[in-house]
Amino acid sequence: MNTLLIHIGSPKTGTTALQNFLYDNAKELESYNWRYPDLKRELFELDSLRISKQINGNVFLNKDDTVDVDSYYWNQIWGRVLQHLKEKNVIISSEILFWDSATNIFLEGAKKKYDNIKVVVYLRRQDKFVESWWNQTIKQGTSCETNFIEYAYSDKMQNFVFYGRKLDQISTIVGKENLIVRIYEKEQLKNAASIASDFLSLLGIDPDSMELKKCKRHNPALSPNYLEIKSQINSVVDCENKLIRQYYRNSFLELSDKFVEKDEEKGFFTIEERKQFMKRFASENERIAREYLQRENGVLFFDQNMDIPQYKPHEFTSYDRDIIHVFTFLMEKVRKQNWTLAENLLLAQTRERKLAFFGAGNRADFFFDISKLRPNIFIDNNPDKRHKQMHGIEILSTEDIEEWKDYFVVIICLQTEEIEEMLQSKGLQEGYDYVTSNKYFGW
Repeated sequence: MNTLLIHIGSPKTGTTALQNFLYDNAKELESYNWRYPDLKRELFELDSLRISKQINGNVFLNKDDTVDVDSYYWNQIWGRVLQHLKEKNVIISSEILFWDSATNIFLEGAKKKYDNIKVVVYLRRQDKFVESWWNQTIKQGTSCETNFIEYAYSDKMQNFVFYGRKLDQISTIVGKENLIVRIYEKEQLKNAASIASDFLSLLGIDPDSMELKKCKRHNPALSPNYLEIKSQINSVVDCENKLIRQYYRNSFLELSDKFVEKDEEKGFFTIEERKQFMKRFASENERIAREYLQRENGVLFFDQNMDIPQYKPHEFTSYDRDIIHVFTFLMEKVRKQNWTLAENLLLAQTRERKLAFFGAGNRADFFFDISKLRPNIFIDNNPDKRHKQMHGIEILSTEDIEEWKDYFVVIICLQTEEIEEMLQSKGLQEGYDYVTSNKYFGW
């Protein structure tokens, strides 16, 4: 009987990097009897567009991150997973399944569908986990209404940092013998290299025995200075809009990576605050080490260093804040004006031709929400999307287009080289017959 391995990625443990690695190396994994199915592509008709194709576990969730085991969607998805399990061991991965609202319902529902289930969970030292999530929260666009220490002790964080509760919850459903606990720190990852190498070892695969695409770094942190500036900007820009949030996040990451010198590790706790924070988990971490990792010494995290220097936050004056707010406001004005200008120029470029968006994925979805442009058709080469609809507009394949000159094409996809070559082979000229959204709209 094949195994269903459910990776419940606790936040800030390299989950996104692992999911992309599994997706990029899906074919290679097949030769070792493991399958990482692209459930989004297989089940496009189930409206899983909000989910990145690399995160196959999130297709089980509704748009509000809840689970409905009685829904048509749930049964359709499980039908696909069970088909895969007839042929291979299957990997499902989702970070949201670590959240209390989804764990029990999902795992209990999964056990009713399939019995041979194993669950793997990675844990990060609590102080570093909280610091990383604080960084992520501001980077993604949240305006801070509290300070770091208040955030670290907030109710939201308490639901995550007491790991024993979550492990007990999972083991009660699947059995302690079927729960694999791994520690997310270099000293404990296999080969001390990456979460991908460690995960492969769980699958019984030697990472050096196969030609693999490397595990790229995802979700890098902002340096503290840029984090503070970003926090001020978040109070001005429309961070509810995914596209705008992504634009600012990527811009700050680029600046942070380019201008910040890599020096010693710094944190947001003082040394004494860090010690006090970790003291709260001492007995529970020891229990986890003994019960779930069979360590008689009760040591869960090998890294015991608490002497991490604190980043000294800048004391913003009201003048400092006003400068950041003014320049952000003006920048937003210019961006909106440029966007409107670009839309008008593009509409003028169509010259009474029909408007086509090339790409019917997440980026097209974001673009549709923020733009006033409305295409006559979407074009996408995913055969599962052909003749379906996105925002009530038909999705066609390139095979369906007979007269390309009838359309003005906006390439929405991130990778455009192959698409541009194809369009040029049809006699289309860049700027006259097609444009790329990233060049035309600056994102």
